[in-house]
Amino acid sequence: MTKDDILSKLQRFGEALSKQIQPRYIAIFTAAVAILILTLSLRFCGTSAAPPSDQTTAADSVDTRPAWMPEGRPDQRRAEAFGETFAEQMPAALRRIGIRPDLIAREPGDGDAPDQWRIRVPSNFPLVRVNVAVTQIVREIRGKVYRAEQDSTNLRAVDLYIGAGNTVTEHVRLAHDRRLTFKGTIAIIIDDVGYRPPDVSMEFVELPCAVTLAILPNHRGAGARVAKAAIEHGHEVMLHLPMEPSNDEIPLEPKTILTTMNDAQIRKLTQEHIDAVPGVIGVNNHMGSKATDDPRVMNAVMDVLETNRLFFVDSRTSANSVAEDVARTRGVLTGRRHVFLDNENDTARIIEMLREAARIAARDGFAIAIGHDREGTYAALEQYLPVLEREGYRIAPVREVLR
Repeated sequence: MTKDDILSKLQRFGEALSKQIQPRYIAIFTAAVAILILTLSLRFCGTSAAPPSDQTTAADSVDTRPAWMPEGRPDQRRAEAFGETFAEQMPAALRRIGIRPDLIAREPGDGDAPDQWRIRVPSNFPLVRVNVAVTQIVREIRGKVYRAEQDSTNLRAVDLYIGAGNTVTEHVRLAHDRRLTFKGTIAIIIDDVGYRPPDVSMEFVELPCAVTLAILPNHRGAGARVAKAAIEHGHEVMLHLPMEPSNDEIPLEPKTILTTMNDAQIRKLTQEHIDAVPGVIGVNNHMGSKATDDPRVMNAVMDVLETNRLFFVDSRTSANSVAEDVARTRGVLTGRRHVFLDNENDTARIIEMLREAARIAARDGFAIAIGHDREGTYAALEQYLPVLEREGYRIAPVREVLR
């Protein structure tokens, strides 16, 4: 049947049907049929183009690229700049979620072909978590994920086609490796950031593994600088909230939360401290063995955390603390410290406590360890966190282990 036969039949069908419907609908129906005829006419016309000239081959007239490939004129300079930045920053971004460097392989592409990345993901870690981390770094450096697809022959693998400037510069394949599993997750918090000069504290920011820095609010110059640098390096930042200890002889930080304050004073002071530290996503207590034992005080603190959507980690400076229970009752994301790393400021002893954190993580799935902004603590972490990674432990931001 030819194009003219189809169009003729449609016209006759429209005329016959219009006699069976009410007059007031005739104009509407006729317009609809006209639009259908016009659409089919344009489609047929579009497929009856003149044959190619002698200078044009069949291969030239067919676009063999996948339909999802970026359209438009390529911006080579932008694409190259993106590729260089991605190659520099992507491994560091994955390291901060626990994917160590030896699980990442990159093969530069030949000519216009994209670089080939192969990321081996432990079988008990969700691919979507790695996908999110890759996508986030792409967006941060102003690139684009042009396509993400699951391998139809391997449901435990995902392929990402990434680039910029209308050019795919990276093909990233994420695949579960059945031979690999994480033994457990360890989250490290560094307390008391703000006491030391920022240039000294900055060494924790430079650690390649994820650490969460707890910033004291009353040291604006030092704490704010370290907080901003930590965020730029992909680390989490918490408020280290000064709270009243049981020992009356311990010197207090300025504007410490006291049990003698009323609820309004506690809420006001807590909000003031949150505002003093840039980029905070959570809170833990500085000292606070007396304040964390008091349900009224902790409920007032949780009022503010709930409003600001911040989590709370109970440092467990008191065995009778109710802070975690109050937070959980209020629906605030929470958890507790399992290990203090540096009660003894000795590198060898701190490494022993890291091993204790690993033992707990292997048993319970995760552990939260708290250390302090000290040289010995930094030396132990720099030396031993890579060892724990190689043994199969994931070093992760604290927010990922809270419930």
